[in-house]
Amino acid sequence: NDKVYIGTSRYEIEVRLYPDGELEPTIAHFTQPVTCLQIEQNTIYAGTRDFKVCSIDLNDNRLKYFDGHQAPILSVQPHLTKYYLATSCCDGFVRIFNMNDQTIIKQFDLIKKSNDIDSTLARMDWDRSTDILAIPVQNSVTFYDTTTWTIKQKFKDDTITDFVNLVRYSSSSKYLAVGYVNGQISILEKQTLKIIITYTTGKKKAICSLAWNPNNDDSFTFATIQVGDFGIVDISDSILEQQMSSIEQQPKSVLKKKIDNEDDTLEKSEIPIIDLEENEEEDEILGFVDDISSSPKAVTSVKPPTVVQEIIHHGYEPPELQESFQPTSTSKYLDTRFMIWNSVGAITCYSCDDQNSIQVTFHDVTFHHAIHINNTIGYKMASLSNQAVLLATSKQFMCLLYQSWDTQNEWTMQITNGQIEAITLGDQLIAIVTSQRLIRFFTLSGIQQQIVCIQGPILSICAHKHTFWAIYHSTMGLPKETALSYIYLDTKKNIYLEGSLPFTPKSKLTWIG
Repeated sequence: NDKVYIGTSRYEIEVRLYPDGELEPTIAHFTQPVTCLQIEQNTIYAGTRDFKVCSIDLNDNRLKYFDGHQAPILSVQPHLTKYYLATSCCDGFVRIFNMNDQTIIKQFDLIKKSNDIDSTLARMDWDRSTDILAIPVQNSVTFYDTTTWTIKQKFKDDTITDFVNLVRYSSSSKYLAVGYVNGQISILEKQTLKIIITYTTGKKKAICSLAWNPNNDDSFTFATIQVGDFGIVDISDSILEQQMSSIEQQPKSVLKKKIDNEDDTLEKSEIPIIDLEENEEEDEILGFVDDISSSPKAVTSVKPPTVVQEIIHHGYEPPELQESFQPTSTSKYLDTRFMIWNSVGAITCYSCDDQNSIQVTFHDVTFHHAIHINNTIGYKMASLSNQAVLLATSKQFMCLLYQSWDTQNEWTMQITNGQIEAITLGDQLIAIVTSQRLIRFFTLSGIQQQIVCIQGPILSICAHKHTFWAIYHSTMGLPKETALSYIYLDTKKNIYLEGSLPFTPKSKLTWIG
């Protein structure tokens, strides 16, 4: 229908007209980012990070929900002929739903369990000519017969230990594309599962999407997890070379066999007719030595399997910066997660259908009783000290004091310029980092004391007693390199230090404290 549907991190399915890109009204909103989309005829199937799978009828916008998932959704794949919907999930299960009544028909515990979709996408595909379901399982592909729900066959390339990210059948189901997390794409012949072509991307980034030409099996397009990195691959010449290579390895006694219609034979990709007596020149083309002086089985050379190299030129691509994080917090996509865990206690966030609350517990129960907070505001960040509890959203933060000189032990402050990206607590110290690259220091009573400007995006902060640390990205850095700097502040001794933080290549900061 000349429209492009995009699952975004803004919790919606964006619609744009093709080819001018004009924005259309959004067709659906969710509570978490969309992780996968699939469109079949007039229906869109979507999965999200908050464990939801739904179908949207584009004619009347009617929604159906497919429940039962316990983690973020990796992929959705419908089979309209059999009314099946296959889903893969971070909880390790592949589930088969009946699309008529949204019930689970079958489920398999196959995929590596994870809290994040970045580990593997596990994107499946149906062979609609045989009703076989191909499922990526670690570094192999398992094929299930949907009539008996048993394993029919398996494929594994022993030369590759990296996980398979996706599989995709060609338009005629003659070939199967297998995409790996190391950027390799293998094209298999469906019947024999023999690798006929291997394609390697120059960046070696994980293959996250692949689509065959709907009109023929000569080409496909793919995308990697690198932003803006995609390519179109024409495999017609490579397939022809493979066919010629297989012909060269056949004895002449086989090639000499004639059939009635040579043109039909070539269209069906069978062995072409070669008359050895009438055309000696073809012997030289195919690599045979002279007929008289040699055996008809002699072959001069055998070509190795063809590897299609990178054909796309990429300009400069800036390195990916590590996102900011709160030390000791667990994944924000979990229903129950630690917002912080330190020597004082723990702050746990509960986000599910029946409750949305925050529980503050202390290791020493004699110090203070547990605190229960209704999280109607939607706090995402937290810090904990032996004096106060600090909670924050992107636009405001709240400080809860254990003891106060008056009856008011709780206060809230709005942030009008920028968004809050990191928070921490010390002794008589609150530090808030905003997207304006400002570190704002407050007292526990809410009085702003000073502001420090940093030269790049914040990565993480921490405080202990009267000392404060901040780690931030100082520059973009070189490819596969991380350029970090630090700030050290002692509010009691009035010491301020800053400098570069040495880091080994490809490393990430995981904790500061």
